[in-house]
Amino acid sequence: MFVYWGGPDSGKGHMIKYAQLNNKPFLKWKEYSIVKQIPTLNVLGQNDDGRFWWDKTDIEQIYHKRCDEIFVRKTEWTTHKVCPLYVNRTDYNFCNPEYNKNADEDWLHDRKIFSEKYIKKYTQKEYIGTHIYHHMISRAKGVGFTVANSVLDPITPTKCPQLPLHEIMDDVELSFLFVHTDGNYNADIIELSDYLKGCDNIIPYKSNILDTVTTKLDKMGHLGFELNKHNVLDVYNDNKEKLWSYVDRFFDFITNMKNILESNNIPYRMFDLDNDDYKDTFGWENYPIDRNLSHPKQIIYNDLQNEKWKVLEDLAKEYIMDRGL
Repeated sequence: MFVYWGGPDSGKGHMIKYAQLNNKPFLKWKEYSIVKQIPTLNVLGQNDDGRFWWDKTDIEQIYHKRCDEIFVRKTEWTTHKVCPLYVNRTDYNFCNPEYNKNADEDWLHDRKIFSEKYIKKYTQKEYIGTHIYHHMISRAKGVGFTVANSVLDPITPTKCPQLPLHEIMDDVELSFLFVHTDGNYNADIIELSDYLKGCDNIIPYKSNILDTVTTKLDKMGHLGFELNKHNVLDVYNDNKEKLWSYVDRFFDFITNMKNILESNNIPYRMFDLDNDDYKDTFGWENYPIDRNLSHPKQIIYNDLQNEKWKVLEDLAKEYIMDRGL
């Protein structure tokens, strides 16, 4: 099994598309739920403009521990969709924030589309077995700690020892462990270290540092933690170090990930998102998509947007110089 140790903006979505294209079951381990997805690709099409669409069926199993129960519960739901293979999320991007407002299935990207009263209502036991219960539980962390804590207990290895690990991991070929949520999960990695030593652990990175920093600056409006929805130039002019610290987090994540794996003798390999071959690394043959499918430059269309990108590149060069990269 591959374990993909990627933090924010590190190609996780791309890997999920790659797994779905090859019918590979994968796992997303969050703080309050473990989502196991078993995909079946029925049809893959491509429009004349080059855009891919697909007909796919997904079986989604969600393991969770309710506060009012002593056991780990599993819900299962099957969905069948015909939709674009990828919709670029650009709301709050600096260069082209308008693109996503007209994109297909825009509402699917809003994890907080439901108000808290409905989340509380439809996560009650009386709705277990319904699609709405399954949907709400799968997004428990995304909809807010208050709701999650009032309905669910954490389901990490150190906090939920009754986890049926063999059942959960059975037939899974790709896992994302503790990287779809915030917090320090070193203790949980240590708890799973014997298991992880038998996995193919992958740490993604970008060798093109100028491009990765520029991209992080463009996406600051929705990746920026406490800087979400702020304008990147306003932050730079008001407090440059605050902006630099935001970019630091992406590099620090990689360093910390290497350190925790090395300190527990867990083998890993680095995967260069700019140059390494997906098929050579993961061995899955169906890979018709561009590695830059989700890159923000894919939806930069006019001179104004290009000028804004050049402004960010200048900031990125300054960051690289200041940090000695």
